[in-house]
Amino acid sequence: MHHSINLQPLPFFLLFVLLLPILSQAASAADSPSTKLDDCGCWPIYQRMLNCQKIIDTGGNSERLLRSCVCTDASNWQGSVNGCTGCISPGSWKEDSFFDSVTQTVIRMLLICAGTGGGPRGPGTLFSDGGSICATNEEGVVCTALREGRKTGELSWASVEIFELGREWNATQLLDIAEYVEGLSG
Repeated sequence: MHHSINLQPLPFFLLFVLLLPILSQAASAADSPSTKLDDCGCWPIYQRMLNCQKIIDTGGNSERLLRSCVCTDASNWQGSVNGCTGCISPGSWKEDSFFDSVTQTVIRMLLICAGTGGGPRGPGTLFSDGGSICATNEEGVVCTALREGRKTGELSWASVEIFELGREWNATQLLDIAEYVEGLSG
């Protein structure tokens, strides 16, 4: 006696079960902007930015120090770029979007560290005022200032200026992030 089992609904069910965590992550990232950087796997990137944005640009060695801070051991954060930026800014590219502007900063940082993407004059430069990290090339300037909003109540901000278009915009967001300091918890 041979019994036949219809397995057609099973693959759909398995697909749903396997995709549920991914779909839940995407939904939670969209539903909670304050935790979006963590929800989207951006922790290695924003940790590097929180650390490096403290360097004050006083001329002289500051650009070299900032580039060293951002780009040394860049593989620790570069592997997160595609997943992070694809999640926080999934193709919307709105001028007033904080997360779209952060994405542009992260991509420009990546290009500067790789030594590419800046046009005929090179990949561009990094600079900081001690509270933000900016990347510039012949196309424009992108800046992001991350703040530990949960602790301080301060808004993080991001700005973009595109020289050729004569356009610039700023956006803010309260983020629930914290800088990791080795040896400290909480």
